[in-house]
Amino acid sequence: MRLDAFLDQFYADLLMAERNRQLTAMTYRISAEIFLLWCQDRHLKLSKVTSKDLIYYSVWRKTQGISEITLAKDLSGLRALGEFLVREKYWTENYALVLDRPKLAKTLPAVLTRNEIELLLSSIDISTPLGIRDKAIFELIYSCGLRISECCSLKIVNLHLHEMFILVKGKGGKERVIPFGKEAKEILEKYLNEVRPTLVGDKVVPINIGLGKDYVSLLITGPNTGGKTVALKTLGLLLLMAYSGIPIPCSEGSNICVFTYIFADIGDE
Repeated sequence: MRLDAFLDQFYADLLMAERNRQLTAMTYRISAEIFLLWCQDRHLKLSKVTSKDLIYYSVWRKTQGISEITLAKDLSGLRALGEFLVREKYWTENYALVLDRPKLAKTLPAVLTRNEIELLLSSIDISTPLGIRDKAIFELIYSCGLRISECCSLKIVNLHLHEMFILVKGKGGKERVIPFGKEAKEILEKYLNEVRPTLVGDKVVPINIGLGKDYVSLLITGPNTGGKTVALKTLGLLLLMAYSGIPIPCSEGSNICVFTYIFADIGDE
């Protein structure tokens, strides 16, 4: 079997059988590829590999000047490869289990000071749609202490603006509830209500209409492209559905008001 095909099979096994995350599976695939290339250079068949060969390989990797963290990842990848090879009948047992995990030096992570964080947030130009988007991202990361991967995989359905918390799925598929602050809420509302609809292009975006907080009247204006009429018809239809006891699609925390009269002036004049 060709090397690429074998690695693809190993990668698929990590995702489907072992249920590893995609990033973890890719890391193990890279570690396996380095080991298999090492075996090819020495004309060593995979079925003939022994524990002694793995020890030689581990020593060789240390001479490449890689860090202890990378060595630890290599070992995890080799052990995962060993389990796969046992299932595929290449090995009778997982020889990689004899390798000792390197001791990692415990160091405190480098963090930004409060002034540095405020300087970073204030440097974002919020006069542009992309600037507002970036400010919303960084405010949420800072307020909730999110990993970059967690922020990238965050879905709108997991964002609860009214209650000011998000539901995040982190490492190992574990979920946690994280509150965020008022500044993050304000910029998120601005992004979702004013900016995101202009960035998603032809995708369908929700209509967000609010009354009764800081104002009690609503003026809808814009070019004659049908958007104003659609918004008014949608609002009226959803109100009638709510009055009739029919569930309606709306954001969590939405309130339905009872109107005695509705005056609508639709036209060019």
